[in-house]
Amino acid sequence: MRANKTTMAAGLLFISMAFFSTAYADDYYCPFEYSDKYDYKTVYGNIVVKEGNECMLTGTKVYGNVLLYKDSSLTASDIYIEGNVEAYMAKYVRLSSSNEDCMEGQECMTSEECMASWEYMTSEECMTSTVIGDIKIEFSPKYMPEEGMMSEDWESYIKHTMVDGNIQLYENWNPITLFGNYVTGDIQASYNWGDLLIEMNAVEGNIQVEENKGSIDIAKNYYVTGDVQAFYNWGGVTIESNKIYGNLQCKDNDPMPYGGENWVDGNKEDQCENLVPESSSDDGTAEQTAGSGVTQSSSAAVPSADAGGGGAAGPLFGILLLIVALLWPRRRPGVAAS
Repeated sequence: MRANKTTMAAGLLFISMAFFSTAYADDYYCPFEYSDKYDYKTVYGNIVVKEGNECMLTGTKVYGNVLLYKDSSLTASDIYIEGNVEAYMAKYVRLSSSNEDCMEGQECMTSEECMASWEYMTSEECMTSTVIGDIKIEFSPKYMPEEGMMSEDWESYIKHTMVDGNIQLYENWNPITLFGNYVTGDIQASYNWGDLLIEMNAVEGNIQVEENKGSIDIAKNYYVTGDVQAFYNWGGVTIESNKIYGNLQCKDNDPMPYGGENWVDGNKEDQCENLVPESSSDDGTAEQTAGSGVTQSSSAAVPSADAGGGGAAGPLFGILLLIVALLWPRRRPGVAAS
């Protein structure tokens, strides 16, 4: 009898756990229909942004995923997400913290104050948005000019956000900025056509950019615990002023990567062995050899007049030979020379 009661209690416990886990897995569609009973400041379930909709969140806690679909958009600040942010063919994803809009005199730190040091950047006053999961942005549509809109209006950005996971960017047409974030995993970008800026972040994993056609700037990152890798990119890569505890590896990028002033604890390899600033090659005085980091002079040598085949003496001597050939007496056929 006691065994039956124990079994029944265990069964009721299992059913109740299943019920609550199912209840938390509900989908809530943004924009919300607010009511007096539910203000959507705390959501136990997924937030779904349907095709063409725009979702704006401030100070919301989400215990689930945030999912965006075709031509939708998300603008969120001071948000806590215990799940993934996944955008598929969305116009843009914008995550930030309140210091982005902090005005002088308010009781918050401005973006400039937050970026003054690593301690400020990771403080609760500065990094007020958190994602406990991955951020995936894929297949954002190509910017189509509309009246009064610029390409920046379609830009995605993640700023001053703690990401306990990876940031993955795949085949996006519009520009993306990653600025002032703390990322416990990797930053990975592949097959993107839009420009990519990765600046002033702290990354516990790797930064990997591969086969992108837009320009890529990896600059002033506080530290990267793993490697920084740039392979097969075609839109131009700049890597400068980063602190890298792993390796700096560049291979088969065209044009050659530019940069410099990187602190690297590991190895600098291939095209990143000896990076030079882009300004150094604008005046034609320096050029990097393809397939290596060796810097060499690209100024062409001016031929000397005393050198064989150079100077003004060469053309004059040729003209003299032509005149002598024309004036030289020719022998007629069949007539012996006298």
